[in-house]
Amino acid sequence: MKNLPIVAFIFVVLINILSSCNTTDLSPAFVRIDTIYVNTATNQGTASHNAQTVWVYANDQPLGVFELPTVVPILEEGSTDIIIFAGINQNGSGSTRTQYPFYTTGIYNNVNLQAGQTITLNPTVTYRDNTNFAFINDFELGNNITDTENTGTEVFSLTENPAEVFEGGRCAKAHLSSTQPALRAGTNTFYPLPGNNSPTYVELNYKCDAQFRVLLRGTTTSGITATYPVFKVINPRDKWNKIYLDFTDEAAQMKAQGIDFFQILIEADLPANSTDAYLYFDNVKLLYQ
Repeated sequence: MKNLPIVAFIFVVLINILSSCNTTDLSPAFVRIDTIYVNTATNQGTASHNAQTVWVYANDQPLGVFELPTVVPILEEGSTDIIIFAGINQNGSGSTRTQYPFYTTGIYNNVNLQAGQTITLNPTVTYRDNTNFAFINDFELGNNITDTENTGTEVFSLTENPAEVFEGGRCAKAHLSSTQPALRAGTNTFYPLPGNNSPTYVELNYKCDAQFRVLLRGTTTSGITATYPVFKVINPRDKWNKIYLDFTDEAAQMKAQGIDFFQILIEADLPANSTDAYLYFDNVKLLYQ
């Protein structure tokens, strides 16, 4: 049940409610969920997140997928076990919602539900124990993402301007202009990834007034490089946004072709009829299980 349109769950909810109901009293209890909280350890980077959707279960029965904030009706009474999964917009698409495989679940045992009453549950989740961080770049103490083409002018740089920074003291910034119309940047290091369809994601915060692309480049142990021909396209946003980019399939296919180490590339071009464009990035993470 990880990837289904929300509207389909209208039928799932009704079927599960009616089939699990053992009483003629059809008055539900209600669970209100306003938000998800994320806690991170010191070596896991930012706690910034964009979990906008939840999967809710009561006594192991699926109740549906809900956009936050939400109030979920539950036809159970008395002691009830409730599980809440944090969901994301995969690759930034609202039409592709999925449980984020790296977040733990909110587990509430023996919740006392009463018909007509509302309780509030706002889960706090963490990264799962089997989450591996290939790299984390918050640009505070350094920068492992730099220009990959030498044009004589640094395009991918850092800013300490408080009006531009997302959080902390610094973030990355790229300025495109008529004299420097392209951004071509990448991690300074190639990182090993497992492939084998192990969940592999890039997380990042961004805001920009030009579209940009994120893609994988790989290399073999003998030094042969290859770039995956399909890339993720991220549209302009005038406010900071968090996005989760799924590279599971790309990493698996490249690994099957003998690629051992991987580099994250960020590319952008000055939009037509524009004289300037600015892109900002923060909290770039490459993670896998």
